[in-house]
Amino acid sequence: MMRRLPAVLLLLAAPCLVPSPRAAAADSLSGRVASAVASKQGKALRVSVGVWDARTGEVLHESSGATTRRPASVMKIATTAAAMLTLGPKAEFVTEVFATSEPDDGVVAGDLLVRGTGDPGINNRAAPGTAETILRDMAKAVRAAGVTRVRGNLVLDDTAFTGPMRHPGWEWDDGEWAWFKAPVSSILLTDACVELAVLPGASEGAAAILRSDPATQAVRFIDKVVTAPSSQKKTNVVLGRSDGAGTIAVTGSVPAGSQGYRFEAACVDPAEHFGDVFLRVLKENGVVVDGKPVVVRNPGTSTAGPRIVSADPSDLVKLARHATPVLDVVRVANKHSQNLYAEILLRAVGRASGDDGSFEGGCRAARKALGFDPSDASFVQVDGSGLARENQATPAAIGKILVKMYGSPSGRDFIASLPAAGEADATLRKRLEGAKYEGRVFAKTGTLRDTSSLAGYVRGKGGRTFAFVVLCEGEVGRARELQDDVVEALVVE
Repeated sequence: MMRRLPAVLLLLAAPCLVPSPRAAAADSLSGRVASAVASKQGKALRVSVGVWDARTGEVLHESSGATTRRPASVMKIATTAAAMLTLGPKAEFVTEVFATSEPDDGVVAGDLLVRGTGDPGINNRAAPGTAETILRDMAKAVRAAGVTRVRGNLVLDDTAFTGPMRHPGWEWDDGEWAWFKAPVSSILLTDACVELAVLPGASEGAAAILRSDPATQAVRFIDKVVTAPSSQKKTNVVLGRSDGAGTIAVTGSVPAGSQGYRFEAACVDPAEHFGDVFLRVLKENGVVVDGKPVVVRNPGTSTAGPRIVSADPSDLVKLARHATPVLDVVRVANKHSQNLYAEILLRAVGRASGDDGSFEGGCRAARKALGFDPSDASFVQVDGSGLARENQATPAAIGKILVKMYGSPSGRDFIASLPAAGEADATLRKRLEGAKYEGRVFAKTGTLRDTSSLAGYVRGKGGRTFAFVVLCEGEVGRARELQDDVVEALVVE
């Protein structure tokens, strides 16, 4: 029996089987796409669309192609492509632990130093408690190296990135500490978030119980949630604004006898969060630090603290290391539309290109890696995730990236990092379901309150692979229907 090739290999390797004559087929495809667009667009929905042959870059359809629109999370296509081209899929983000001097009879006279480059892999994505398990393994490695006591501080070197941790275009008034607005730091734990469980109290009217995973004192919450009557049924929990000192109020109600409510809240300071938890885990595993967590940052960084690490780099003694490959970060950024992961990739692209690890430096480096001239107004990027509304692009700009990546050495990995039609654990999980889409559609979604986008690849029934971009502003539900209709028009080709 002949074995079936994996879907992504088919997408890249299938022969270009185009009905003859070629021009007539292109007209037919363009007509179907145009009909799909015309049936849904109107005053409530503004649309820009482009379709290309993914292998050759030939333009097969374009409507309002010169009009820039907000790409929303489709901007992650640009960010992850720039990372694959600049860093490579096998490069690593790391979190390392050093002693500032050799231990003497188990005692380090100086500090314990944690240095990060944006490693997001110490998280609970695999299962609850995984992040603390990873920290415990790192603490055990420190202990195995002979360290039992540290006379100095736990210093957290958060200098790999520069500039503010959150972009001013992220509209903080709307859900200031929502998980998708997590601050960008080079030292990370649980995706720069605290996972909270709000459980009902012992009786109606009692204060609810607030628990975090991992347990931390660095992220402070004021519990104002009450236990409501069991008849209420619905849970209503709201994160308030920060009081300026890093304390966040949690208000609302949770029904008595219920399973409670679980959610993620962004950290005010990710490096402080890491330091607080790691200090506790070190102690639990036989390493006592006499001092306290001290965060070192670059000037101009949000909540800037001390700027001097108390050791010459040549004197550092490596004790523990954790690493996450770039490809793993790309997959999470694309399949789950995880904003923090995209922002980490953007800043790493800036650093690797000789620019700085800021929003601006990363965008400059990404533009260069993707082949856009500095004056090209068809592609305006201000962050890595697409969350800021200042991001603008034409379909042709995004299409250029898709065609470039299709023919690149990292093409298979890049396509596989995109959500697949109907994939259970990705952002297309409730869309494009059915056998005719299976293994044929790999596409990134993008959504803001008045923006919906879809872009990626479709392998038609004839074996030809298309790159497509649909950028919509207006009614989101109608936009998604239009996008799905465009994909269907391509699948049947």
